[in-house]
Amino acid sequence: MKKTDSTSRILRLECIRMLNTPAFFVSIAIGMAISIWHIVDRVWLKYQTLGTVYHGYMLYPNTVFNTCLGGEVLGVQRIIFLLCAPLLAAIPYAASAYRDRKSGYAGQIFCRISRKKYDAAKYLAVFLSGFLAIGIPLVFDFMGTLLFMPLTRPEIVTSLDMVGEAACFGDLYYTHPLAYTGIVYLTASLFGGLFATIALGAGRFLKSGFAVLVFPFIINMLWNYVTDMRGISEWQFMSYMSLSQTTYHMAAWKGGVLLLGSFVFGIALNVLPLQGKDVL
Repeated sequence: MKKTDSTSRILRLECIRMLNTPAFFVSIAIGMAISIWHIVDRVWLKYQTLGTVYHGYMLYPNTVFNTCLGGEVLGVQRIIFLLCAPLLAAIPYAASAYRDRKSGYAGQIFCRISRKKYDAAKYLAVFLSGFLAIGIPLVFDFMGTLLFMPLTRPEIVTSLDMVGEAACFGDLYYTHPLAYTGIVYLTASLFGGLFATIALGAGRFLKSGFAVLVFPFIINMLWNYVTDMRGISEWQFMSYMSLSQTTYHMAAWKGGVLLLGSFVFGIALNVLPLQGKDVL
């Protein structure tokens, strides 16, 4: 067997295992349930306001961009989804390496393929699982919201949108809102993938599958607390996972630093030796 063939085979096997695990569908179902709740509770409410006439003038309508899960700020569903995002990302496959070691499956795999190839394939499959666990519900909600709300370009003079012209990519939001939405949803999905890989790395030293899953959630909550206490909420992950910008001083480079920092932290957890704990 060629080296490239064995690498691609183990990666394909891990992706198939990930896509067939019940936890993957549970996570997607939870995300979609939050989305459906949002559509029933908030989107339908804004749909009733379409065509409202005030003093003989039809008011500028709410749009899909300020009504979807990432854009609508008044409903509790947005906060629940963003706060639970690290947990939703970890549920599908992040604890699989931990379970492989506990069950002895990993030992059997190492008889056929090097540990480095297994770890690389596991990392990519886990990243993909977190990416999809966050991205699919967001896209589902956007398409569901689009069934009721118009795909109208936002206008800054209406004050309907929580994105200032001087905000992060604010000019793009008011000129090419679909491109802006794509960037935000891609960023949110990348954070989902990185949350999952952080949980994967935590499985090397935690002794409970449940602790592995909640590890990125706890880290995120602690980080939110620290940044809130210091008045720098623009450094929170959730600030860059939402269309609406509810905090000041956000910048693309800050979001990039958060992505890079999450990647480095996840790599460190998955690669650095742990003084004999990283064993089967």
